[in-house]
Amino acid sequence: MPRPNRSDVVRCERPSDVAHACSAFVGFVEAEVLALLDLGVDTIVDSDVEAAVDLGLGRSLVGGRFIGGTSHEDECSDGGRSEATGVHAGRVPDAPDVQTGIERITFGMRPMAPFGVGIFWKTDPVTDPDRIRRSTDRLHGLLGTPPTSGNEVTVLRNGDQIFPAMLSAIDDARHTVDFVTFVYWTGPVADDFAESLVGAAQRGCRVRILLDALGGRKIESRLVDKMKDAGCEFRWFRPFFDKAVPKFTEANRRTHRKILVCDNEVGFCGGVGIAEEWMGDARDETEWRDTHLEIRGPAVAGLLTAFLDNWADQHDDGFDPRNEQPVDFTERGDANVFVIRGAAETGASDVWRLNMTLLSLAEKRLRIATAYFNPGPPLRDALIAAVERGVYVTLLVPGEHADKRFIQIAGEESYQRLLDAGIDIRTYERSMMHAKVITVDGHIASVGSTNFNQRSMQFDEEANVVIVDEDVVAILEAQHDEDLELSIELDPSRWADRSIGQKAAEKVSAVVDKWL
Repeated sequence: MPRPNRSDVVRCERPSDVAHACSAFVGFVEAEVLALLDLGVDTIVDSDVEAAVDLGLGRSLVGGRFIGGTSHEDECSDGGRSEATGVHAGRVPDAPDVQTGIERITFGMRPMAPFGVGIFWKTDPVTDPDRIRRSTDRLHGLLGTPPTSGNEVTVLRNGDQIFPAMLSAIDDARHTVDFVTFVYWTGPVADDFAESLVGAAQRGCRVRILLDALGGRKIESRLVDKMKDAGCEFRWFRPFFDKAVPKFTEANRRTHRKILVCDNEVGFCGGVGIAEEWMGDARDETEWRDTHLEIRGPAVAGLLTAFLDNWADQHDDGFDPRNEQPVDFTERGDANVFVIRGAAETGASDVWRLNMTLLSLAEKRLRIATAYFNPGPPLRDALIAAVERGVYVTLLVPGEHADKRFIQIAGEESYQRLLDAGIDIRTYERSMMHAKVITVDGHIASVGSTNFNQRSMQFDEEANVVIVDEDVVAILEAQHDEDLELSIELDPSRWADRSIGQKAAEKVSAVVDKWL
């Protein structure tokens, strides 16, 4: 049978047909084929799927795995289970004498009413070590920032994981705590952070706190007074007034960075703000979805530099190298990491160049999750160019729980062109999607404070961590897959039929979209 395309639906009446479809699919990396079986759920058993895998792929697949499923819940040979799909995982026999360039093929089963049951599979590419090296060198060459090796990177998902890890690092600090954030609002977590920061200062740590004067304006004054009274060095980044003199020329250029560094040994970076909106595990619309990273190893120096860059920006006495503690450059893991800073400046920033570079590196798969989507023409064109060269591009943005509807409308103005080009746009419907994550071809990821919008690229101080590590990227992509299960895919034809009011709002937003 002809080799399937990415969007093909292959109709099969028996497992052997699935095998033929699989066989035709070998070597076609990163796509998804859906085989619809006109059978009931109870008549499809794991052995059928395993037989199909053996017939179609068993001679060609090296180190693969399959997921097969039925209506019962018995354990597979390796005891694995996919929580995302509720189906079971097992091993495909290795075939060391054949190399196909495919590392992993994932099988699953899901209802496809009124068609019956679908067996689907998706291949992931083996990343050649030379490809990883080329990607690393390309990032280094175009960004001008060398990577650090030997880093341990822990992915933290949502407030239930992020806040305890950050608070524990503050509580364990013995010498220094450096903290910059855009959002410091209200709620129990705001009190928790104030208590931990105060406790660190009272233990004798040097504690420096830098809040953006716009983003942090909702913090309760009692918490500010409490931190100052305990000996914390507290500053506002670019306040609107300096000794009663207005400083409106800086009003639009903010720090959006979210960085915590403790003892120059452990650092945190990502998208989370200090507010009750981020508490919980994104279980409903009151708990925002976000991603943060905990980093140990030489890359902590880059996070410290991003903090010092903002701290010294605002204060003539904000930086004295003689008072800075040395960074612990002990290697803690295997990840190669870049720390990229974006500056609020005229013209293209480093994070804009980072995103353009990431888009250009994609060969098979590009996944983007962002809280605010409003790229300028060069980035929009780069997304479309990626699709035209065969990259499958997925864009995950907030849905009905978006916190800033006007900014959301500004991004929607470009949806039609992107959908028509073949970009898969999904809206996250569980809660507010606030993560800022990009993954490329299963081996590169960017996580940080940078949104895929013009404000982040030009008007805000940002910081992103770029990881070249398949294991870390696999975690981020698995979480992205789970987020997609809670999203709605936009249909190009239905989007074209959106209301006149929606289209008019998009046109209005285009007048000021470069500021958003």
